[in-house]
Amino acid sequence: MQKDAITKICNACGIAKSLDDFDRDESGSHKRTSRCKECRCIINKEYKDNNKEAISSYNKDYNAKNKEARSLDNKIYYDKHKAVKPILTKEELEEKERIKQEKRSAINRQNKQRGKEKKEFVEANNADK
Repeated sequence: MQKDAITKICNACGIAKSLDDFDRDESGSHKRTSRCKECRCIINKEYKDNNKEAISSYNKDYNAKNKEARSLDNKIYYDKHKAVKPILTKEELEEKERIKQEKRSAINRQNKQRGKEKKEFVEANNADK
């Protein structure tokens, strides 16, 4: 049994749209925002364009006031997400570089061959004219 799609009218554009076109908001009716995603995007962009200096000033003040807390948050994030990179021996590094060079050489050969084929194709088409 298929449910009827529930729609909601956007307060900005006045168009009835599916609930999927609205962001979630616990305080709104149907637990959705009053404006559709598209209208919110447009309104947010206009606000940012019209208030660049105020936003920049706020961000500078916030970052200056919360420098230590942000630094700590960044350190915690880094420690949590850093990948443990294996330490390679000199031989392993040389082998890795050799493989990289071989791949580059193969790609260069392929590109050179394609260039020749393209040149032959163009010459053949020009000869027909």
